[in-house]
Amino acid sequence: MIPAKGTFQVIATIAVLVLFGLSVGCNGFFVDPTLTSIAVSPTTPAVTVGKTIQLSAFGTYDDGSRKSITSGVDWSSGTPTVASIDSKSGIATGVTAGSTTITASSQGLSGSASMTVLPSSVTSITITPTTQSIKQGGSQQFTAMAQDGTDITNIVTWTSSDTTQVTISSSGLASSIGTVTAPTSITITATITTDAGTVNKTATLVVNP
Repeated sequence: MIPAKGTFQVIATIAVLVLFGLSVGCNGFFVDPTLTSIAVSPTTPAVTVGKTIQLSAFGTYDDGSRKSITSGVDWSSGTPTVASIDSKSGIATGVTAGSTTITASSQGLSGSASMTVLPSSVTSITITPTTQSIKQGGSQQFTAMAQDGTDITNIVTWTSSDTTQVTISSSGLASSIGTVTAPTSITITATITTDAGTVNKTATLVVNP
């Protein structure tokens, strides 16, 4: 039979070993993931003169994870006279109409977005043409205008409802890439997010054999 004092010593030794093992496990086997890249969202932000918009930063790590690091990066504007940005919060303010590059930096890495400052908020979009037919393999240029007549073709985000049939560039050029056996309708969408919120508009592109 182990004396009471010996029992206490054995328990204490076990406790120390357990704590040591946990320490080794936490520090030796589980290493904090390393930041590998930074992305800024939205990628093409827009804001009105005198208004603000919140930008976000997302970090991708070497273990494949991705998380928001908005408040953990240093924010800067390439042209502060066009848009200024709080270096810690990521809140950008439109100063004068134009464009600038917004950058989020941390640990020697950076991500950026092309920001546009508009003279007025975008509350509606007009797409031209609204409906258009093309031959298979052809292309069509779309344009987008804000309600005040500002050309926002290169500012909006363009999407195609079926990218296996039609792709569309960031400048609004839609191209037929698939094969059709009958007239096929594709929905083209222009979307913009400003301080006034998100606005989108659609147009129809018919691809003929």
